[in-house]
Amino acid sequence: MKILATVQEGQFGNDQIKALEATLRRNYAEHVSATRVTVIWCVIPKGQAFTNYQRSQSSLVSMECVVGFPQDRRVTLLQACERDWTAITGQNSDQVMLSLIEADVFNNVLDGNRLRLSKAGNLKLQWHMLTSLLRSKLGKGYLSFRPNL
Repeated sequence: MKILATVQEGQFGNDQIKALEATLRRNYAEHVSATRVTVIWCVIPKGQAFTNYQRSQSSLVSMECVVGFPQDRRVTLLQACERDWTAITGQNSDQVMLSLIEADVFNNVLDGNRLRLSKAGNLKLQWHMLTSLLRSKLGKGYLSFRPNL
């Protein structure tokens, strides 16, 4: 299972990201499943995301779950994540979009990105992702990448 957290460059420090990752893992284990979850941070470079004509301060967290996950447990998870996320970041809850997406839909979205690229583009993307995630894990202690190639 995967969690993809998209944040703005410079928005949070490494300690905040580690705290956010810990709370996402804890809430996932408590409300969804004890299955190991991989958390990946997508860091949007400055100047590439805007909200209301200003540099965005929004965060987007997409979490994967099994097909048919109960709606009441989904709501409980999302409320817990929102409470903990805003406590750590100081963000307004309007700046945080949280979703728990069933695995088939989650993977269709990820595959859609891959399918839009040529074979050469896909290889370049895979290499970029692999090296970025490895460098980040070794240097910062968590998996992150920037979407720009």
